[in-house]
Amino acid sequence: MNGREAQVEDVLALSKEMREQARAGRWDRVQEFQSRRWGLLRGGLPAGLSVAEMEEILVLDLEVEQLAQRAKAETADELRHLHQGRQAQRAYGGS
Repeated sequence: MNGREAQVEDVLALSKEMREQARAGRWDRVQEFQSRRWGLLRGGLPAGLSVAEMEEILVLDLEVEQLAQRAKAETADELRHLHQGRQAQRAYGGS
């Protein structure tokens, strides 16, 4: 395996790991793998990256993005419920 093939394989493996960590809701690990992947891509995409490889990376990234948006919306809902609970508590004389 040459350097280009190894780099592409590493980028794909990190992208897949990001997706798996996102599915598990481990966003700190997603960020860790994303940083490692960025280190590989800092100089640009590997020479000769095929269309299929590029598409696979983009599909994985899209899934991570969708999972992140879903988690963000769920967190916003939880915060909204907490805020409403606090408002109700204050309205009825709670602390």
